[in-house]
Amino acid sequence: MKIITISRKFTSGKKHSGFTIIELMVVVAIVGITAAFAFPSFQTVLKNRTIASTGASIISILQTARTEAITRSTKVTTCFSASNSAGTAACIEPSNGATLYLLAFIDTEVVPNNKFDAGDTLISATNAFNDDIIFYQSTTDATITTGNYIEFNQRGSAKFESGATNASAYFSICDDRNQNNFSRLISLSASGRVSISVINTNSAVKCE
Repeated sequence: MKIITISRKFTSGKKHSGFTIIELMVVVAIVGITAAFAFPSFQTVLKNRTIASTGASIISILQTARTEAITRSTKVTTCFSASNSAGTAACIEPSNGATLYLLAFIDTEVVPNNKFDAGDTLISATNAFNDDIIFYQSTTDATITTGNYIEFNQRGSAKFESGATNASAYFSICDDRNQNNFSRLISLSASGRVSISVINTNSAVKCE
């Protein structure tokens, strides 16, 4: 009798799959190229957001200062300072590339010195602005600059340290791109009204 032997190959029934080294290298290369193109756009978005948030913070402080001057029937001073601590917060002009705060306070000295001293009443203050932010005032026409401080009186009118009491004062909010269309112009009238706009060719102060 002849015996017939049948042999069978047993498999697990599973198909093994995965990425080869070459496939992984291709994926990494694609991700790197995509990131290289996306990074400049991401930076632009962040810079634009910083400009916009800086402008919003400044408008908020100035409007609050004016409102409080009218409500409390007293003078309220606003100014930029390298510090937000009482006694060390000297008022300075908006300057380039420095870490700055914008303060609104009641100067309680008998003879106001337009400096946030111990004993003065702080109404509001911004966080420190990004040191990439650059502020400009006019270097050719002092009659349209705020100078070191802005003082709102009981009627809400604005007095500028520069002495420009019968005109509007301006300063710009820029960054290291120095591109007007990405920047903002803060406008203050002698009546105390404050507004913000995108800088254009007709703006009183530009990024330069």
